[in-house]
Amino acid sequence: MRSVFKSLLSGRKALQAKIEKFNEKTDRETREDANAGLALYNELIDYMNTYEWLKKDSSKEKMKVYIESGFDYEVLMGKFNLSYDNAKTTVKWATKQFRQKIGENTVSLLQQGFPYEARASYETHTGKLKMENLIMSDLVDALPDEEYYPYSLEECKYELRVLYQYSKKKMESVIGKADLKKLAYIRHLIEGSSKRAELFRPYMVDVLEGLTSIDEIIEWEEDIKNQDVSLD
Repeated sequence: MRSVFKSLLSGRKALQAKIEKFNEKTDRETREDANAGLALYNELIDYMNTYEWLKKDSSKEKMKVYIESGFDYEVLMGKFNLSYDNAKTTVKWATKQFRQKIGENTVSLLQQGFPYEARASYETHTGKLKMENLIMSDLVDALPDEEYYPYSLEECKYELRVLYQYSKKKMESVIGKADLKKLAYIRHLIEGSSKRAELFRPYMVDVLEGLTSIDEIIEWEEDIKNQDVSLD
């Protein structure tokens, strides 16, 4: 099996050559996909060159020599006085660590022309992309651990809708359409210390817990006003 390190370098070189051949007839989507792929190649190679994917300094030193020598086992063997079998085992083990860190399928997805899917794989395995970044934290806590099942997405439509309704992007969109002063006032009714807040608090809690409708609490407010009860 070809070294993942060689695949990254050769893949970037091939994509760069392809991009250089683009002209005014090359459509925008093709350009965007290629540039996205090249950006990820560069990022993966930069990560490779940090050697942060290895824990031991001795392992980092060996792989640095191996990669910078152009993947020459003879140089690695001579530098660290290793047998061929030991050198091969060292590289094989380190390669496995790197693939696990970036995602087993990341490079193959990138090579096959799926740059956005490859990036999602890479960011998931390096911890940049996780459920906590996508949906509300309370919902994340309520979810079961991830597990593979052979469902179709059609079978998961309801569950996808649930996650979408509580996605951070959805919440940001919803909040963005609301009046911040009014939201601040509603929060005051739940957390504040005015007489109005003390009167309304239990009913506001009931609304948010689904025990009372919004229309009911509005009617209750009108009843209070009609009774000439001071709210301030």
